[in-house]
Amino acid sequence: MPHDVTGEIHRYSEVHRGGKTIDVTKSVCNLVDLPVIVVPTQLTADGIASPVSVIRAHDGEVESRRARLPIGVIVDLDVVARSPVESVRAG
Repeated sequence: MPHDVTGEIHRYSEVHRGGKTIDVTKSVCNLVDLPVIVVPTQLTADGIASPVSVIRAHDGEVESRRARLPIGVIVDLDVVARSPVESVRAG
């Protein structure tokens, strides 16, 4: 776990991936009261900085749920530069 300059331990979740993984992580972090930092690997994920998660329920229905608003979003510009134009425009 990361420490700050005082040596204090900070607990948070960091998620690297696309939309589904980010949405599930934001929902779980909301349930357990844990901050989340999002590192999207594609810009087509439109909810990377939103307090809402869209999750498919067991019955197949898609639900919008309250989620943890990320405390940070980190974007790797090299990943964006290598992305297909269509996926950059979609996000």
